[in-house]
Amino acid sequence: EAGFNALLKTVEEPRSDTYFFFLVENYDNIPKTIQSRCHHIYFSPPKSTEIAILQGEDSDEDWVLKCEIARRLPGLLVAWKNNPEIYQNIKREVERFEKLFFCCFDEKLRLVEDIFGEKKDHIRARKHLMDIVGIWQIVCRRIMKKNSTSDHGVRGFTQDIICAPTDLVKLLDMLAKTKILLKKNIHPKVLFEQLLLHIP
Repeated sequence: EAGFNALLKTVEEPRSDTYFFFLVENYDNIPKTIQSRCHHIYFSPPKSTEIAILQGEDSDEDWVLKCEIARRLPGLLVAWKNNPEIYQNIKREVERFEKLFFCCFDEKLRLVEDIFGEKKDHIRARKHLMDIVGIWQIVCRRIMKKNSTSDHGVRGFTQDIICAPTDLVKLLDMLAKTKILLKKNIHPKVLFEQLLLHIP
């Protein structure tokens, strides 16, 4: 709050020919006093046709997968094009999450045991786990969206998944809670075990 108050004074009385650009992810976290003194510009993700130039040699199926996971953000697509290993890691997380559906709890534990690899740097380890949960949220939303329009098998990113909408809503809630709790001093393995119990 003190930082925002100091910023407010600067925004109210800037030097001549001075412009500030504030890039925010969560607009609601910015105090109204600062919001009221800014000109607002909202950027929407571009249409798929506008970023088709980035497809390159990707197959149509892989391109659709990339666009959905990147939420059509061209910066991510360019980064993955320049460093394909990053995208391959993301794709493995998509496959891992979909494999977690409809298997026994022991198998679920086995599928996630390697994500707790970083033992020394706890901050980096938690960031990595939050990134994984973020990918799982994207996949879960896609499954939920597809399930709402079909009574039969629904293609996830890598396999068919049929779920009750209520189960998917509970799972999405649990994914969001897990992301929040990862910022607190709670053992990550315990959080993930609880999360796995919510995956049908």
